[in-house]
Amino acid sequence: AVERALRRLPPRERAALLLREVEGLSTREVAEILESTEATVRSQIYQARLHLRQIIEDQTRRTK
Repeated sequence: AVERALRRLPPRERAALLLREVEGLSTREVAEILESTEATVRSQIYQARLHLRQIIEDQTRRTK
């Protein structure tokens, strides 16, 4: 379910979230890789978490 939800995220949000949370990189390192600012990366990660929550809640409602 989580993997499917991750695939539905916008590419930049998905990349920022995976680099930070799965790969364990710092916000600064993620920003360098994505050629972005740390503020933008923090925003992308925040948005990715919100989107993931919404996607997973929608999937859960559909299976009930």
